[in-house]
Amino acid sequence: MNGFHVLIVEDHEALRETMVDFMQVHGFEVSAAFDARGVEDVGRQRRIDLAVLDIHLSGESGLDICRHLRSVQPSMGLLVVSAYSAPEDRLAAYEAGADFFLSKPVHNEELLGAVRALQRRLAPAEPDAVLVLAQQQLRTPHAEVTLTAGEVQVLQALVLAGDRVLEYWELLEQLQLPPDEAGKAALEVRMVRLRKKLMPALPGANPIRSVYRQGYQLQLRMTLG
Repeated sequence: MNGFHVLIVEDHEALRETMVDFMQVHGFEVSAAFDARGVEDVGRQRRIDLAVLDIHLSGESGLDICRHLRSVQPSMGLLVVSAYSAPEDRLAAYEAGADFFLSKPVHNEELLGAVRALQRRLAPAEPDAVLVLAQQQLRTPHAEVTLTAGEVQVLQALVLAGDRVLEYWELLEQLQLPPDEAGKAALEVRMVRLRKKLMPALPGANPIRSVYRQGYQLQLRMTLG
């Protein structure tokens, strides 16, 4: 396995299983879902590096899922597939945030080529830290820090936000704190404690930047493991 995690979102069971098997044979770590809820379940468990999205799903459409994934994790690779390939269909996919558009039926070799091309484009620099969700730990070359469930939630949200500022209301919602001044004050206390807790593992670094009247932004390269 090459450690690159691909999510296949397809509601046709036989086609989904074929795509999953093919990508696994070629060394990718693969998860599968058939609707938006399944996508959310996978995202809660681990980082998704690239998603392959069929547009025509039951319930929420692939384009809606594409917009959501692009907003919460801007660095994710997004590959859309559809039986409809008119210019307006392709344009809608790209406007929703897709990196690639493939027309159905998609040959497995073509899918593999597109995924590998996106993998090369998305290849990250060596991370400063790895947030290991299953063990609730932050690992760096200097130390390993054991975290609470709430601290993991905060760091995971910051990682998925990429380069953008994570606004106060988003973190308050994640932590189920009240969306008022009392909730904001409680959040600020948690952030101060979290920074202090991370200091031994990240000497000389300010891992989380406060952005006045907006929220917080991650200041280092952190990945999910």
